[in-house]
Amino acid sequence: MRAPRAVLAVLVAAAVGVSSGCAAFPAGRAAMTGSPQHITIKFVAGAPQGGLLRTRVPLGSRVELSMRSDVDENLVLHGYELDAMVPAGGTGTIAFTADVPGIFVTDAERSGVHVARIEVR
Repeated sequence: MRAPRAVLAVLVAAAVGVSSGCAAFPAGRAAMTGSPQHITIKFVAGAPQGGLLRTRVPLGSRVELSMRSDVDENLVLHGYELDAMVPAGGTGTIAFTADVPGIFVTDAERSGVHVARIEVR
């Protein structure tokens, strides 16, 4: 007996999603629960206002890292390999679960400037 094409297509799509790491909770990643911790950076005239932001977040917490910039920029969270485009006069946000312990540098990539140091523990 042959499976209907629609059922077969769904099974193939599910298998591809799981094998590419697109499962609901990828291996090694914690489920996101609770309210996120908000971290905000203001990037003006090529530098973070107030200098390099240093902050600590608990392991397993949800985090929303946002940067507002007066120029087009790319916010990059190294170690998690996440990024967000930040349009001039706008805000870019990286949302993630802090499930890897350590110290992570965040850059305004186009300007080549460190904007934050996030410690996860």
